[in-house]
Amino acid sequence: MRNPVAHDGVHRIRALTARTAAVLTLLPALLVATAVAAAADPTVAVAEERLSVGLAGPVGIVAVILGAGGLLIGLVRRRRTLRSAAIPAPRPTPAEPARTDTTV
Repeated sequence: MRNPVAHDGVHRIRALTARTAAVLTLLPALLVATAVAAAADPTVAVAEERLSVGLAGPVGIVAVILGAGGLLIGLVRRRRTLRSAAIPAPRPTPAEPARTDTTV
């Protein structure tokens, strides 16, 4: 006879996996169907953009600044890591064995 307590965790994991797989399968299909239905609806008026900025405007400039800053910070961290790895740690001197008065 199986121990229901020992196998309870396995059933929970299997149920969670099945629910996750169902959500990850059905959610994208639902989103695509909604997008297609919204795009095919002729009553939806497309709003004109008053300001066509794109990535060449302030958003793009901020993105480039953040990216360059992140690159520089990463390079500095990498350089510090390599520098600390290149300097060997001082080795402790080995202790001399204890001397005894007995002869072998």
